[in-house]
Amino acid sequence: MPLTPPADGPIPTALIGIGTRAKKLYLPLARAIAPWLDFRAVLSPNPESAGLAAERLAVPAFTDLEALLGSGLVKAAVVLSPIESHHAISVMLSRAGIHHLVETTMASTVRQAEEMLAEARKAGVVLGVAENYFRFPFDRLARTVAETGAIGEVRRITCYHDQVGFHGHARWQRFFEAAPEAVSATAHTMPTARHKESERRIHEAETFRICQLHFPGERIAIDMGGNLKGLLGRTPRPGYTEIAGTSGTIFRGPMGGLSGIAELRCCSSEALMADGKPDHVAPFVDEASAGVWTGSHARLPDGRMARWTNPFRPEAVTGNRLREWDGPVVMELLARFAEEIASTTEPEYSAGDAVMTTRIEMAARESARSGGIAIDPRCDMAGFASEQAAAAAVAEKFGVDPHDVAAMVRHHFPSAF
Repeated sequence: MPLTPPADGPIPTALIGIGTRAKKLYLPLARAIAPWLDFRAVLSPNPESAGLAAERLAVPAFTDLEALLGSGLVKAAVVLSPIESHHAISVMLSRAGIHHLVETTMASTVRQAEEMLAEARKAGVVLGVAENYFRFPFDRLARTVAETGAIGEVRRITCYHDQVGFHGHARWQRFFEAAPEAVSATAHTMPTARHKESERRIHEAETFRICQLHFPGERIAIDMGGNLKGLLGRTPRPGYTEIAGTSGTIFRGPMGGLSGIAELRCCSSEALMADGKPDHVAPFVDEASAGVWTGSHARLPDGRMARWTNPFRPEAVTGNRLREWDGPVVMELLARFAEEIASTTEPEYSAGDAVMTTRIEMAARESARSGGIAIDPRCDMAGFASEQAAAAAVAEKFGVDPHDVAAMVRHHFPSAF
């Protein structure tokens, strides 16, 4: 898709939530994204975080949402606050006529996600959800290769120890360009030796889950994993992925660090009738310039090159566990959000898609509670034990009804009250 900044100039935008992701990715991209989004304000309930970000951007700092909404400074917002706050902030922004992009996961409950979408539609504002895994180099090139027909029709995807949840569901929705007709899952929890992931995360158990997404046309995506950070010697991300076509495979394994190593494996008609083993194996190659991902390619059996070109070229964003594509990927989703506001492009992954992803995850949780039964993700989930448990967990954590917008705003922005 071409680069098309809004013809009327960049959209005045607020950054809401100045945590790790804002500091590592969004703030460093401010200059690169300026033709699309002009950051005019920052909001954080932490005065120090708000002040430091505001100083960096040379914009006003806010510590409460009501004050920001009353300032008239912005027409859009990027919401980077904790997941539990997304619903309340989104509803408030919609009611104020503010377009907004919400980081993933979209919401804590299906009800919250649906209310967010309903309020945005009622107000006529753009609601975006910043899902970006399908924008990563492997996913971009895998889909490009699959569309050439080099491995035949893709009917099954198996993914071990990459993403088992919202991100994984969204990836396969995007790959198959469809929502699953049924979801089933099983889970197994086992005790482990007490071990530390970080100062705030001490573990004494781990849960392994298998999710099966049954798509139209007898297609399936199977995600499985447990200890995804590679603790206790488990397989680290990106784990193993096999995209299985009728005459070949797109494979990725965990060798090679955070990127993994991927390749195209194809069988010619001669190979199929000889021993069924691939006679064309080509690596997936990621290209970079000055520390920034510029594209990816793989050679097809006929000698042509399957290629994905990344047009977004911010300055390199560096830091712990950041990769060459993290900056370009986030820049793209910000630019596409601005273009959607300006009505120059349609989203690859809409808020409606994100609501479905939320439903898929809740169906998987409920299936795992219910012996692995298949659940239609479009069904009424209000009575699901998993939906009720998710709401109860937020209520216990914050002491208020998670669907009470005013109460949740008071909790997350107490300086306003």
